[in-house]
Amino acid sequence: LVPTPTVPPPDSQGVGLYAPAFGGVLYVRRGVVPVDGLAVYRYDGADWTRLSVRGSAPPHGVGERMPASLVYDGGRRRVIASYSSTVPVPGHPFHELVLEELTADREVVQPGAAVTFTPRFPALASLPWMLLLSESNEVGVVVRPGGWLGAEVLPVDPDPLFVASLGIWMGGMLDGQGGGSFALPLPNTPALRGLSFHAAALVLGPGLTAAGVSNGVPVQIAW
Repeated sequence: LVPTPTVPPPDSQGVGLYAPAFGGVLYVRRGVVPVDGLAVYRYDGADWTRLSVRGSAPPHGVGERMPASLVYDGGRRRVIASYSSTVPVPGHPFHELVLEELTADREVVQPGAAVTFTPRFPALASLPWMLLLSESNEVGVVVRPGGWLGAEVLPVDPDPLFVASLGIWMGGMLDGQGGGSFALPLPNTPALRGLSFHAAALVLGPGLTAAGVSNGVPVQIAW
């Protein structure tokens, strides 16, 4: 493998495997700081990308420990983490790594241009998804109450921009691979210059329940 500008830092304790549903080789290591939990990177043959990890941490803080091994479940398109028998979680030696993400084709966009958002939910193929926006992402929006894995929180805030984005359907249907795309055009208004906003994807299940939530993506509007 040829190192790229976004190659993950070296770690002799990392674990890797090939996961076709996620587009390449996955490499799992501890986060840089304790609150980072597990850090997961994907190598697609050209570059490394850090993925958002949700729903993977066993209870009692065990999620900060490295799994003993990883297994790719091709039928369910999931990655399963196996923790050693020393982990004090009776009856729960295996946990799913839920790798659901949202990316944007640019971090800085000019007024009058468009920014394209691409969701990736391999385990939630063919479901409707929507893009939601907010001016900040400090508190989040709880879209599903928590069980032992914690609440499902959309990483945007319930501010006026969020309310406005709720009233405009931005998104579509995920394809058979759990992917999608939405181009968000920005008005060519000088007053927007220098502002920023945050975006997140919400996948809807039966009864308009929250089936999946992505990471948050910040976007800066150029001066």
